[in-house]
Amino acid sequence: IRMQALSSNNPFIAKATASLGHLYRNIVKTDTIVPLEKELAITEEYLELMSFLQDGDFLYHIDVEEGCLRLETVKIWMQPIIENFFKHNFTEEDTIKIIIIAGEEKADEYLFNLSSNLGYIEEDFRQRLNGLFSPTEDLNKNDSFQGGIGLLNIYSRLYYFYGNRVNMSINNNSPSGVTIRVSIKKT
Repeated sequence: IRMQALSSNNPFIAKATASLGHLYRNIVKTDTIVPLEKELAITEEYLELMSFLQDGDFLYHIDVEEGCLRLETVKIWMQPIIENFFKHNFTEEDTIKIIIIAGEEKADEYLFNLSSNLGYIEEDFRQRLNGLFSPTEDLNKNDSFQGGIGLLNIYSRLYYFYGNRVNMSINNNSPSGVTIRVSIKKT
């Protein structure tokens, strides 16, 4: 597809096809545990594809401190959070959509904020979601919960890897948008 796009003088489609190929290779051919730098690369490939699909109505910015890049992490936890923004928050078609991924290394933790500029979560549902992001919950026993299963899966994967060192929460931004915060305590 990429070669056809290049021969048809369509570099935009060629670039999107290359991004899709890179994304699939990164998902399939990398180890389950990767440095955060690799996790960000996978997420950025996804963001590039979404930029292509959104046809100019989407912007993103990644600002992760260098000290975070060597953190060992499970593969594919940021991309599903970003995918959730497109699935649930970005329902307005004529509005520019913005995603920001920020990461900072503090003295005792790594802190990541994945934010969108659109969307809102009703307060009782938001509190219910945040209640699920707790090691005191039986992570396999939430079959009756409707909604948020993707976020629960992300939390579960992070918890099984980091144990009590991980904390995840979801909050509304003001005036609009949603932020998912992931904190990973240093050992």
